[in-house]
Amino acid sequence: MAGSALLNYRVALRAHGLRPGAHASSATGPGLAPAASLPLARARDWRRLDLPTTLRDPLAQLWVRQFQQRSALRVWLLADVSASMARWRAPLCALAEALAQSALQQGDAFGLVTFGDPARAGLCLPPSRARQAVAAALHTWGTQSWQGAGLQGQAALGTVAAQLQGAPGLVVLASDFLAPAPAWAPGLAALARHDVLPLWLDEPGELASLPRWGLAQVQDSETRRQRLLWLRPALAQRWQARAAAHRAAVQALLRQQQRVPVRLGRQFQADAINRQLAQRVA
Repeated sequence: MAGSALLNYRVALRAHGLRPGAHASSATGPGLAPAASLPLARARDWRRLDLPTTLRDPLAQLWVRQFQQRSALRVWLLADVSASMARWRAPLCALAEALAQSALQQGDAFGLVTFGDPARAGLCLPPSRARQAVAAALHTWGTQSWQGAGLQGQAALGTVAAQLQGAPGLVVLASDFLAPAPAWAPGLAALARHDVLPLWLDEPGELASLPRWGLAQVQDSETRRQRLLWLRPALAQRWQARAAAHRAAVQALLRQQQRVPVRLGRQFQADAINRQLAQRVA
């Protein structure tokens, strides 16, 4: 993990922790951003005497400045481990290492939670700043078989999201988003108090390479059921139209939740991800 590329993530919320870090927070302490001024009797810090406010006080009280400190937060990777995600293992594992390395380097805690597989859904790693614990959890997760059947039962996103306890943080929601759009709504609602960054593993142009004519053995990526199809232009067009409609429905749902997804294809490229992250938070 030491050689991973770094991701320049930012959050659209204020950190609530008292631990110093890299993010704007609501806590007062060492910092450069002025917050308020308080009477010396309440603040008791002569080093930050606020002379203009003191001179204006008709009661001749001494006032000192308060500053907002920059604080650490929790960074969660909420990873889909349903069967369709197996083909995205390499780029997603590379991104997970980069995200963990970036979090630890700036003092944030990194946690890992999986969903989509009833056998393994749940907490894999509570938020931690221990490099060895994070590396071990990522290795175990990356080498397991991803054979879940999607957003069902205890594997549902809404159920798993309830495990993200504590102060609000950054939640990177990594999935191919192949489940119907309405299935994502409860989970996104359960994550509303966090800053959610959808990480969409997708190749929009892959259906364009479908052959126009001929027999093809196709397989459902979740259930592994196979079917023999006679491909023809009309069928390919319907297939592409349904895929486009599904993507549009998921995008509309994310827009309703004010979530802007980051796209990840077959190759993890830190520069491309960072360009998308730079556009996310003004």
